Amino acid sequence: VATRPLHILIKTLELSAAPFISVLCADTLCTIKHKKITAGLLCTHAALEIASAFLGFIFYVDDKNIYHHGPAYLIYIIALLAGIALFAFEVIAASRRQYGMRKTLMLMLPLFAVCGLVFEYVGDRVHVIWLCSAIDVMLMYMIDLEQTQNVDALTHLLNRRYYDGRITHLKEAATVFYFDVDYFKEINDNYGHNFGDVTLAAVANCIQAS
Repeated sequence: VATRPLHILIKTLELSAAPFISVLCADTLCTIKHKKITAGLLCTHAALEIASAFLGFIFYVDDKNIYHHGPAYLIYIIALLAGIALFAFEVIAASRRQYGMRKTLMLMLPLFAVCGLVFEYVGDRVHVIWLCSAIDVMLMYMIDLEQTQNVDALTHLLNRRYYDGRITHLKEAATVFYFDVDYFKEINDNYGHNFGDVTLAAVANCIQAS
């Protein structure tokens, strides 16, 4: 019973921080829009969790130092689901930008978080959301590492390494188109290599758009 205040503090921090993880993961894939609104909603949820530490409407710890869901526990569920939904949206968008590379693995990320949320909602004493979040972070690292190795830093197009690997695993006929950027040497000579990089990035944007 003496550790009850510490238990309440830890649960407050845990429930307040959980929605931040999905949003931060989404922001690593692509800078999210409306950051101020998102931050405001996250802070509002955190404030409600802090209030619940005293009023017990989202969660409470009884006199025997046992944690329970409160009558308004749905507030936490909605906040966490909103973060997961944002993350899933960015996962799908990032997969499209990278031509579907590792799409299955990327779609598993929000699935782990949803599974952890369902288990926590069913039982007071089931605590797996942080384990699922740890798995998500590990998978995020694997995806980021693969993108670093397979995607050109300037153009954000798939590079020669990915091309060589893809070609060796083709199991059906394919057509490869290749082309040059006209007058690119003149662009570098007349305007400098920095402007040449801008030109290449613009060409890459046209390739991705089509």
